[in-house]
Amino acid sequence: MEKKSKTEKLKLKGINQALLVSSYNSGTGTGPNDCMSEAVFLKLCEQGALKDAVYVCGWGWTAPETTIYGSGAGSCDEFGSGFDEYGSGFGSGYWGSGSGSGYWGSGTSGGGGTSGGDGSNPTSKAPIELMDKTKFVGWVEGANCRVLCEQTLAKYGQSNYGKSDNVFRLVDSSKGFLTNWGDNPAENYKNAIECIDKHLNARRVIIVGVDYDPDSNANSDGTDHFIVITGRGYDTSRNQYYYTFMDNAASKADDGCSNINRLYYRTDKPKLEGSTKPNRWYYTVTHVRPNDGGKYKTTSL
Repeated sequence: MEKKSKTEKLKLKGINQALLVSSYNSGTGTGPNDCMSEAVFLKLCEQGALKDAVYVCGWGWTAPETTIYGSGAGSCDEFGSGFDEYGSGFGSGYWGSGSGSGYWGSGTSGGGGTSGGDGSNPTSKAPIELMDKTKFVGWVEGANCRVLCEQTLAKYGQSNYGKSDNVFRLVDSSKGFLTNWGDNPAENYKNAIECIDKHLNARRVIIVGVDYDPDSNANSDGTDHFIVITGRGYDTSRNQYYYTFMDNAASKADDGCSNINRLYYRTDKPKLEGSTKPNRWYYTVTHVRPNDGGKYKTTSL
């Protein structure tokens, strides 16, 4: 067989890239209005067809050398976990399993001083998604939402679920109103967010309390429901980080694991809040429950 020249190979890559983009009804990645789908980006990475950064839908500008998910090392075809609108495929096909601790890997220390780690390295904020529909535990009549969250963590292989005497408390609830808790809310939120990031980077999902009805006064911090945070991303249209979550208020995995389920982190007036598909509720995070055995400056409820 006649060997193809380097120029011919590059031309073929370009043709294959155009065909792939067309078949997936994807943009070419030149900007937000022409974003490349995640599936096309990953497939082109696998083929070695990308040389420069492209704009990936939901991710923003992404270089092919950058590992986006989990603990892969070095190249974009070594992703930790795959999803099809947060599907269930882990460590198979071109999603790979990855290893080591590349630039976006899980080997970063856990943030600054008061919230674990020695603060010598910032906690990675790269996009990561651990959502797996097969691990979803949905609502059944008479269930307890916290227990359902714990059953979800167990499906992820986690035996420590976090406890009420070791939480990052964020809000107070009184007479139908939520207010930020403590003398330094900005620091409270910073520590809580770093804790969430540290867990995700270590491929651990984490339970948080939320409030959807301030009038209920279910608990002193307003908690009237629990959810499981599974991922992190950055919304370029809002210039905000967001966190994806499983919501066991739904009985069906498609709803409980919907990509509508997002909590946005506001830093101007510290708050972690967002919408969920089940019941179209709007959640405000009330507290965060560490489960990695780390030593944190937390409080009890």
